[in-house]
Amino acid sequence: MIRLAQGKDTKEIWEAHIASIREVCSKDYSSDQVAGWSSFAYSHEHWVKTMKKDHVLVYEENDKVQGFCHSGIINDSTAEIYGFYLSPLVIGKGIGREMILSTLKYFKDLKNIKIVKLMATRTAKPFYEKAGFTVTGPEFQEPTRGIMLECIPMELEL
Repeated sequence: MIRLAQGKDTKEIWEAHIASIREVCSKDYSSDQVAGWSSFAYSHEHWVKTMKKDHVLVYEENDKVQGFCHSGIINDSTAEIYGFYLSPLVIGKGIGREMILSTLKYFKDLKNIKIVKLMATRTAKPFYEKAGFTVTGPEFQEPTRGIMLECIPMELEL
């Protein structure tokens, strides 16, 4: 089930995030990159604040959060997907497609949002392309928790 995130979900969001980096993204990044990228500590307070200011959807299966899509509004006409991670247990089941469509519908319903941007990982780039996003610039190195991580700027016109 896809739904808005709640305070009770914070630990499972973190767990799904870590699992996605370590078990899904690891095929496209070095072990040092994966170790650094996934080295952040759990913070209930961080996610509660995030849920208050941004749009956070979760996918729940068997009473456990198996992924999330965190997005927000940048300005009057532009939104951004900040993070979208699924547990390896649900990859390939169409859950990601349902979640991205729910997120895009949320922004379309706001009427004023015309563009949705994101920074894709190498792993997620093909998924976003299937959803209609296009690459808007060259891949570049982004510092993330002490390591350099390749990111690909993409966007979708609504």
